[in-house]
Amino acid sequence: MKNHVVLCLSSSADSPETGLVNFVLPLRSSCFRDSELKDIVIIGDRGHLDKEWGTIANFPRIYWAQVGVQEHWVEGDWVESGL
Repeated sequence: MKNHVVLCLSSSADSPETGLVNFVLPLRSSCFRDSELKDIVIIGDRGHLDKEWGTIANFPRIYWAQVGVQEHWVEGDWVESGL
């Protein structure tokens, strides 16, 4: 994957909603052609993402990776993953 947008959520299932749709909407504006869209990768807790997935699920090229950011990742992991 190249030229993508990565959003790292530092939250858990009991965290309040973050308004992911407000992040995604400008990146999926109708002024972009399909060929200009960048993949969006959301990294974070699945329990939290489940609360907001319904607001962004119909947008194209959005992916998620389940990671408990606060609990499992350390600085070396971010560097190793290329973030």
